[in-house]
Amino acid sequence: MDLEVETLKLLNWGFHIVYILSVGVLIRLWLKDYKNKAYMWFYAQLFILYLSVQRFFKFMKLQPETPHIMISEENSLLLGTAGLYWGISMCFMIIGVWYLSKKDKS
Repeated sequence: MDLEVETLKLLNWGFHIVYILSVGVLIRLWLKDYKNKAYMWFYAQLFILYLSVQRFFKFMKLQPETPHIMISEENSLLLGTAGLYWGISMCFMIIGVWYLSKKDKS
């Protein structure tokens, strides 16, 4: 996909900064409420989300001039797996929120 030269680098750096901050906040919350296993779902969510974003970045880096016979199939596979990973990460997030909300009610 055609983009300005620095766009992917900026997106990658921005994603990693937000990702590291998110993991840091999650670690701090988990240490504060050590017995709560609901935070493990959020760790799983962040890990799968990371895989999804990496697949998407790989798709964005592919150039049409790359000597691939089946570039459209590879694009479809990369986007499809990125979407699948994102969907799984959202399921993990929902499960984590559900477990956290159950704890508040008891």
